[in-house]
Amino acid sequence: MDDIFPTVKLNIPLQNDFLPLLLSYIEKSALAFNFPDPEIQSLMLATEEVFSFLVFNAKSSDNLLFVLKNKGSSLELVVKFAPQTLPVKALNITAKVIGKNKLPLNDMGILIAARSVDNLSLKIDDDNKMIMTMIKKKSYHNIIIPKKYDISYGNSFYPIDIDLEKSQEFLSLIHDKYKESQIPDFLSMPDKFSDMINQGEFDGCFAQDENNNLAGALLWRLSGKMIFGFGFYTFCKPEIVAKVLWKGCISRTAMINPYCCFIRNPTKNTPEEYFQKIDNAAYAFMANDQENIPVFLAPPLVPFVQNFYQKLSISRQIYEKVINDKEFHNLSDDSAFAADMDRKNKKVTLSLIWLGKDALKNLKEQAETLLNEGFEKIYFKLQIENSPHAIMGEFLLKAGFKPNLIIPWTEQGDLLYFLYNP
Repeated sequence: MDDIFPTVKLNIPLQNDFLPLLLSYIEKSALAFNFPDPEIQSLMLATEEVFSFLVFNAKSSDNLLFVLKNKGSSLELVVKFAPQTLPVKALNITAKVIGKNKLPLNDMGILIAARSVDNLSLKIDDDNKMIMTMIKKKSYHNIIIPKKYDISYGNSFYPIDIDLEKSQEFLSLIHDKYKESQIPDFLSMPDKFSDMINQGEFDGCFAQDENNNLAGALLWRLSGKMIFGFGFYTFCKPEIVAKVLWKGCISRTAMINPYCCFIRNPTKNTPEEYFQKIDNAAYAFMANDQENIPVFLAPPLVPFVQNFYQKLSISRQIYEKVINDKEFHNLSDDSAFAADMDRKNKKVTLSLIWLGKDALKNLKEQAETLLNEGFEKIYFKLQIENSPHAIMGEFLLKAGFKPNLIIPWTEQGDLLYFLYNP
């Protein structure tokens, strides 16, 4: 669990007497991380509900490990505990508390927790411990107001580290030169941008001319051996400035030794001599992949995945996975999916929390609910290096999801994205 983010940990017995200590830990730590009160209260509510639920279900000898991380624009609370029977249905965004779907009172805690934070996920680690992760995002209201700039640029350019003293100028320039659909939400709020850079959530570089005029920017974040890029943003001489930014990225990530840089929705200034564009995404390979990693797929997905790997010129060992009657019978009754919502661009990405027998029905209900809420693009990301997750491929195809693209080498392994297209 150790990483670059400021972190505080608390290991306590799972007993009601320790709840005040836990809530004080959350409150004092969040205040030390300079988080605003409304977000702290929401996280404390979610923590209290999860703790109370686990107290009701767990053995008195159980302990909980809480790890609170300051990720700049968000707080991440990781809870590690012995496996418990969780009300999986309550984790879904479509879960109801009325009518025939009414949950038992003792199960309501997880439902309240899921509604009190921005993201809640669940998994089992290699030590057979249950890991629950809750993320609460900081609210920002200071939307950038674009300004017109008339800059006379020089003829030579060089990369520099991101200079937050130039962030106001950068954010104004990007809103002046690019459409809103090409600008991530964190580039609409100066304070959020500063928090993310200061805490290491994102990195990047600027390009300057010999007169210290800001000429462009490339931003990125690391996930496994993959760099997720944002850009290229150029404000003059795009072909020259883009090459300067790419050289700046390579020199600043050399110690990380990434395999690839991936950009979703790249701008027209993304240099094609370094990046391969496939289906509105761009890949730049920074190292040779020597690992023949196994991936597990439902048989109907094999042709698409094989063809996509061929386009990327990387090798994988593909295994077909078909669920049999015994495996299906052994699944829990309920499935659950997490939802990462981008309301600004009307996009949402679903992912698997828990696989259950009702996965197909649940997927259809989730898609219908999200469409009714105004989302126009519904994605599903599937970890195809995880053998049990391969079963989800069949459910996704039957629910109207189509394979869309692959992002390799992330911290979750290779990810296969689907797009809802019934």
